[in-house]
Amino acid sequence: MHLKKPGFYLICFLMVGFFASRHVSAATYTVTHTGDSGVGSLRQAIIQANGSAGTDTIAFAVGNGHQTIQPASALPTITDPVTIDGTTQPGFAGTPIIELDGTNVVGTGVYDGLNITAGNTTVRGLVINRFSGGGISLTGGNYITVVGNYVGVDVTGTVAQPNDFGINLQGPNYNTIMQNIISGNSNYGLRLSGSSDSIIKGNYIGVTVNGSSALGNGNQGLRMDNSWRNIVGGTGGGEGNIISNNGDAGIRLGFASDSQIQGNIIAANNGGGVHVYSGINNAILSNSIYSNGKLGIDLDVDGWLPADGVTPNDQGDPDGPDAVSNHLQNFPVLAAATLFGLTTTVVGSLNSTAGSNYTVEFFSNAACDPAGYGEGEILIGSTVVATNANGDATMNVPLPVLAAGSYITSTATDAAGNTSEFSACIQRLNIDLAGDGLGTVTGNPGNINCGADCSVFLPPSTVVAFTGVPDSSSYFGGWTGDPDCADGKVTIDSVKTCTATFMSCAGIDPARINGTTTYGSLDAAYQAASLSPNITSTIDLIGSTMSLLSGYDFIDDKRVILQGGLNCTYEPVAGAFTQFTGGPFIISNGTVTFDRILLM
Repeated sequence: MHLKKPGFYLICFLMVGFFASRHVSAATYTVTHTGDSGVGSLRQAIIQANGSAGTDTIAFAVGNGHQTIQPASALPTITDPVTIDGTTQPGFAGTPIIELDGTNVVGTGVYDGLNITAGNTTVRGLVINRFSGGGISLTGGNYITVVGNYVGVDVTGTVAQPNDFGINLQGPNYNTIMQNIISGNSNYGLRLSGSSDSIIKGNYIGVTVNGSSALGNGNQGLRMDNSWRNIVGGTGGGEGNIISNNGDAGIRLGFASDSQIQGNIIAANNGGGVHVYSGINNAILSNSIYSNGKLGIDLDVDGWLPADGVTPNDQGDPDGPDAVSNHLQNFPVLAAATLFGLTTTVVGSLNSTAGSNYTVEFFSNAACDPAGYGEGEILIGSTVVATNANGDATMNVPLPVLAAGSYITSTATDAAGNTSEFSACIQRLNIDLAGDGLGTVTGNPGNINCGADCSVFLPPSTVVAFTGVPDSSSYFGGWTGDPDCADGKVTIDSVKTCTATFMSCAGIDPARINGTTTYGSLDAAYQAASLSPNITSTIDLIGSTMSLLSGYDFIDDKRVILQGGLNCTYEPVAGAFTQFTGGPFIISNGTVTFDRILLM
């Protein structure tokens, strides 16, 4: 038998004590009143959570329903992991009812609603408004979650009660900001500064609780500075953000790279939709970007504010690693598109880096940006193209459905995620066919060939010349619709509709004089014309078959123009003579066939 030395037991005791000290029980601290301090106050709960190791919870049981807490001074910085959970308040039914109001915070500094330096912290289900700094500031730690809060609005989510800014991430990484209303703040809504690898999804930034009524932040909706690898939005249900009605750009990226902006609605912002003034490899894909005050996507050339507008393509797209904004990726050039039924075929090209693959997305729009370069309201399809040794790729892309819209635009994104600005718009020209006859409308440019109602999309200022070609049993009755269509030419300067009328030759009256009174036969029409000597009358032959009987006396003082102005064929009575005793006799257009002519 071997006896263990006393030192062995001492070591075991110390190890048990060490591991026991590593197991820390999380505590719950409950806010029970709206006072500024004392047991049961929010201030005291934060102090207690800061002093308790482990991830604690701050819960609420302040009576029932909506309650407002108005601190008299700045609340303590959150320095230890905690979950502040407003959804625990009795009466919570899906929207926040615990309001943190900074109206009474006094002093000479700038005060935030909540300032968090502890990682693994969650803020859920609060209304935070009227602070001189931010509603929520994250200035340290990682893996912080901010979910389901109203920041900058009242408890209804419809009235602005501004903080200076909404949510500020200054330093922490791997955070999740989701399903918040961040609206009505005086400055920006959400800012990431030196903060990377975070997820921003399902937020309303610049709109009310209904997701559509304007309640913009005073500056950018979302601003990313010196930040990398952030994900804004997503392709899953509810992952996209609504970023709308803000005082400057919807999203601004400055020295921000390798981020993904996808599946968001970015609309009606006073500045551009997405403004990249510096940073590369930022993929801007499958968003709905429209009705912004400046370009839908603006890539700055010099890396300085303000936004500089359309950046022209350059041959071979030589902009390399030193280019400040998505390498100034070239945008596609759309030549035309045709719409037949539910299929839209887009023809265009892309010139960029040789031997590379690009994702090209196509969008329909209700309006074109005044610069002539579009936005992207509704995604209607995409394709992948490969450039050849000269850097050229062509596109002939069938898209299954064209959503309601009058303009088509596109973007190009390289394999590294550099998305271009939007292409120039191509505008819609509708061609309708009317009447009881048959025919085809042909025209160029655009290779128009419409045997039924169709639409083409062409670049602005294009002049299209088209022709109505009736079939053998019909005649072309002319153009109606937009006044610009009347002469068979139309300029693409707005959305227009031109209607070609084709009439059947069968079953219509045989003749009329000067385009008005109709007669049952050529004979009757000629006799009527003869009653007006010294006046030139034009007889239009408009029947499917017209017999020219003998015995007409064409003399000088009658001056009749016999006009086959339609596409119909007129045939004679066999053996009958038509005699001409004076001039002039003119036949134009159409076909008139004589069996025998007697010149007197």
